[in-house]
Amino acid sequence: MSMYLDKLFLILLVWLCCGDLISQRSLTTTSGQKIVLHDDGTWEKEIRTLSEDTSGMLVTAFNPLTAPKVEKYEIDEKQKLAITLLIDKARANEINNLVSIESLNKQISGKELELSQAKLNKNKSAIKTVDTEIDDLKSKLKELNSEYSTSTAQIQAIEKLKEYNPSSRVGKMKSISEDLKIDISAYISDENLDPSFKPQSVKNDKKNVGCNLMKDEMNGKSRVVQTENALLFDYTPEKLKTYFKTNNLLKTNASIRKEGKDFFLHLQISIMSKDAAKNYGFIAEGSLMKIFLVNGRNIALHSGVKSSTRIENYTGNTIYDVFYPINKDAMNNLLKFPLDTLGIMWSSGFEKYEIYQVDIFMNQLNCLKSI
Repeated sequence: MSMYLDKLFLILLVWLCCGDLISQRSLTTTSGQKIVLHDDGTWEKEIRTLSEDTSGMLVTAFNPLTAPKVEKYEIDEKQKLAITLLIDKARANEINNLVSIESLNKQISGKELELSQAKLNKNKSAIKTVDTEIDDLKSKLKELNSEYSTSTAQIQAIEKLKEYNPSSRVGKMKSISEDLKIDISAYISDENLDPSFKPQSVKNDKKNVGCNLMKDEMNGKSRVVQTENALLFDYTPEKLKTYFKTNNLLKTNASIRKEGKDFFLHLQISIMSKDAAKNYGFIAEGSLMKIFLVNGRNIALHSGVKSSTRIENYTGNTIYDVFYPINKDAMNNLLKFPLDTLGIMWSSGFEKYEIYQVDIFMNQLNCLKSI
């Protein structure tokens, strides 16, 4: 019986380690890259048809509901070359990580067979050794899975670069290139930046863009000034896009309010439903709002009071008003860097949104600080 089990174990081990010698496998990465993995661990991309985009990312269709105003931003030839370098490196990283994960999973399976054999033979020394080897392999696998997820996220970030205005795009490209350890300085420079990328002094002129005021009054001895609302983002969950073809489910306007020396970020969120509270709930006092900037930093703000909610008479939309106090550190970062994404903690959970008016807070804060 023991001899039979030994032979069976050897057959299984040979099949596990050498089975790929008689076959090759097709794999698809999380970002959608298709490769053929060969028996020796090498890989190659599946051949694309001519109808597919071979440039990488710059000739892709977009849905105007999810990527508004993308078409107005042009990308110069140098930036296209830099983006090609970034996307190629990120895609190669994703594939190499996936191939390494496949290899590690194969090694772990082989060790688990060895462990089963050691247990059958009641070989305590071998059990201990193989157990340690499996733990080491699983630790490496965990790290690889993390690196794999990171490379996929980098691909997605690079593919979004076409959606940014020139100033924001350069800042984001620099951040990504540092993560990927690629020098793209020959293709971009600070001279490429649009002036709006850096804080500008704004005169107290209501004709200036971003400096129109919706409120300017005295509250006791304190002056209360608030910029006009401007569109920050709109959003429709993927599963509801067939129902919201011309409008988005959620639309958010933003403004900055100054009361004496204190600054507040005001969000006015409109949801096209009288029953929005059943799905989204409310924004409680102290709820987190996380703002992600193009330079990789993020800012955490917390709502001052529970959001007020009302039903708009002529639309039936549910309107949320919520104020977030802005501390000094957040102020400095919002003045210097454009926005990337923003996440809001609702009572129903955390939801993240894409931002396209990336310099909105820079303009509004500069306006109020000039008053």
